[in-house]
Amino acid sequence: MKAPPTIIVVEDDEGLNRLIQRTLQREGFRTEGVLNGADALARVADNRHSILLLDYDISDMNGKQLVETLIEKKYDVPFIIVTGQGNEQIAVEMMKLGAMDYIVKGNDFIDIFPHLVKRVVKELDYKNLLKKSEEDLRKSEERYRRLTEAITDYIYTVCVGAERSMETTHSEACFAVTGYTEREFGLNPDLWIQMVVEEDRDLVRQQAEQVLSGQCPPPIEHRIIRKDGIVRWVESTVVPNHDAEGNLISYDGMIRDITDRKRLEKALLEIEEREQRRIGQDIHDDLGQLLTGIAFKTQVLEHKIEKNQHIDSRDVAEITALINQAKDQARLLSRGLLSLEAEEDSLMVALKDLAANTRRIFNVTCGFKCEDVVSIYNKTAVTHLYRIAQEAVTNAVRHGNPSHIDICLSRKGDEVELKIRDDGRGIPEPSGQTEGMGLQIMKYRASMIGASFDIRSEPGRGTTAVCVFTDKVRKED
Repeated sequence: MKAPPTIIVVEDDEGLNRLIQRTLQREGFRTEGVLNGADALARVADNRHSILLLDYDISDMNGKQLVETLIEKKYDVPFIIVTGQGNEQIAVEMMKLGAMDYIVKGNDFIDIFPHLVKRVVKELDYKNLLKKSEEDLRKSEERYRRLTEAITDYIYTVCVGAERSMETTHSEACFAVTGYTEREFGLNPDLWIQMVVEEDRDLVRQQAEQVLSGQCPPPIEHRIIRKDGIVRWVESTVVPNHDAEGNLISYDGMIRDITDRKRLEKALLEIEEREQRRIGQDIHDDLGQLLTGIAFKTQVLEHKIEKNQHIDSRDVAEITALINQAKDQARLLSRGLLSLEAEEDSLMVALKDLAANTRRIFNVTCGFKCEDVVSIYNKTAVTHLYRIAQEAVTNAVRHGNPSHIDICLSRKGDEVELKIRDDGRGIPEPSGQTEGMGLQIMKYRASMIGASFDIRSEPGRGTTAVCVFTDKVRKED
């Protein structure tokens, strides 16, 4: 329990100051006495848990100047003002500045102090309790808001009779997903279809008709319009319930919010499309130019042979050099076109090329470290791991301005670890409450293969991204 506040008596009459303190001490209060405003400010700075009993007229400043200094220094300290006879107007002004109460010096005014201070302390306790309750309520509402935002699905049950829906009940979580309450669904039996985006309603109706006809339809994905007007993607799954004779008596449905997943899928698709356009442009500009040069040189050589002209070995050497350049260019381009599933060590080869391309394109020191041969038996994982490394390197170059990047691949038993670290300035803090798209995509790719993903960054000390994937070792026949 918090200790009672200290009463700081600010009175420049030393005898009166001691008298006021003794009167309060007899009632159990802790007191301190000061004779001027400067000392009062110093005591408040040392002990904020106090109440000022402030005489308006003190030696070095008046009460108003002292309170204004407290406000300027942001010292939130309650105070009681003491004025002389005929200074009631001053007391009113001080009350406007935040005084808890005031007392006018007069006959027996000393005896009033204990009662006045007790009332002020009681009022402060109530205000502090109210403030704490409001803070607790705010925290509780914040926790509820976070929980509500974390809910991504809800369950409903449809009772069936005569092969049609008779009654539907919705779980409380329907509000988090749709913005509508259980009561609103109950008052409007058609709300379940009205909230569906019009273009998707036939698909939703078809799922309901299939389950009512005795089928067990697969999950469907469609859009809904929340009560607040926001369009969300959901996945709808239904499970029929039958009685002992096999008659459909009800079915349970689950609506799961998949908006974030759809957004990430769209982002991944756009990335793949951009990569394909880039590769197409590279084929046209680089490889196409080399092939055109080879064709031209070959035609010149063909004409010389037809005319039995002398063939210079340098002509053949030029064609050979162009063919080798085209082979190198084709190999680099293939990393963007192939799914990296051809060989078990294809990830090692691809990551080595990624490091080389990073050095060449971005002029950044980039190394690939792999002490032993790492074979990946889950071929789907190979592409995702490569893309995670590619995204991590791109993020480092784009946001971290590093001088050195390491791509590390290792395996211990079934666990494969991919680590990308740099010595840049670290990744920037996300704006608002959302993470950067690149980080979300890396996490999504990791989740697609059941891998863990963690990223750590310190300002000025670089970033480390780690993906750990469990790859079952292939057993020999």
